[in-house]
Amino acid sequence: METAGSIVLEVNGISHSFEDLRVLQDISFTVNSEEVVCILGPSGCGKTTLLRIVAGLMPSHQGNILIHGKDNGRPGTARQEIGVVFQEPRLLPWRTAAANVALPFELVGKKASETDLNLVNLALGMVNLIDFGGSYPHQLSGGMRQRVSLARALVTNPRILLMDEPLTGLDVVTREELQDEIIRIWREKQMSLLWVTHDPEEAVFMADRVIVLSNRPTTIKTVLDINMTRPRLRTTREFAAVEQELRQLLA
Repeated sequence: METAGSIVLEVNGISHSFEDLRVLQDISFTVNSEEVVCILGPSGCGKTTLLRIVAGLMPSHQGNILIHGKDNGRPGTARQEIGVVFQEPRLLPWRTAAANVALPFELVGKKASETDLNLVNLALGMVNLIDFGGSYPHQLSGGMRQRVSLARALVTNPRILLMDEPLTGLDVVTREELQDEIIRIWREKQMSLLWVTHDPEEAVFMADRVIVLSNRPTTIKTVLDINMTRPRLRTTREFAAVEQELRQLLA
């Protein structure tokens, strides 16, 4: 049985190349239940590639990914335990917000049942969009579209949520509001989060641990524990000191 602090995700010796370009080199780490882990690294170092490998969306050339001890690259792995939120919302423009959130049920080859539709409404309510289920993507702001994307990832009740710089491109106020919302949802759902970012401030605000990556060929530089209670205030000296430490590690 899964308990707080138990390992839910293992990344073991992941290496990957694109033709002659070595991108990832022997990446290994774990994520515990109910933990937020941020992957922090410079642009172009392979953070998105790593997350796609973790999600089972592409194979690695070396190493493996274990979800609750099962290889995520093999049939039978419970991939429904993983939700993914990408940099862009990736919503289908001809479908309403509710219909976009219901898409995961259709992708497994079934028509959404009444129970599934109730889950859609619950997911929309969780991201504070219950009144916008009938709206189309072009009728929503950028922040609202990303909330729909988050609801779509939450609708199957995943135990692990993978976030690929999901707040990039949003204004500062909207980004900070969504960071607060995601932490609230993380507490309510008791999930594990693996969050990719290139922003040290975001990493300090979100993470229990930060995995700092190097430039290509990308290795793990260091792992930094963020021993700060929540809620975290961005204006404190402690916050600023940890953020500065991460900036120095990225340099």
